[in-house]
Amino acid sequence: GEWRSERMVGNRPLIHVAWGRDPRTGKVRVANGVIAIGQFAKGDVAIGQFAAGKYFALGQFAASWGIGIGQFAVAPICVAMLGAGIFTLALVGAGVKLFGLVGISLWELLTGSGGVVLPPPNG
Repeated sequence: GEWRSERMVGNRPLIHVAWGRDPRTGKVRVANGVIAIGQFAKGDVAIGQFAAGKYFALGQFAASWGIGIGQFAVAPICVAMLGAGIFTLALVGAGVKLFGLVGISLWELLTGSGGVVLPPPNG
């Protein structure tokens, strides 16, 4: 199915929600709007299993030039289970500044305070 708001911003709908396959072409539908919601979503704000957002992405796989939140995410500001970004909060991650359990932090490498974040020893 698919739903688009009547309001347009440029040549894209303000909100586009899409899921499933197009019955005519058999292709997977991709939500593409200022706010895009669907299994595959791309827009300024994208929410979906696979989300690519200019400013914000939320999904299992999320990529953004702004904020990315997901199981797997890449974004300057990243919150993820497995993530990479400038400021990264992740279970496993890489970033200029990393807040996580395991990963590599460029900031810590440059300031000489280690750079590799490891879990605390047992005990």
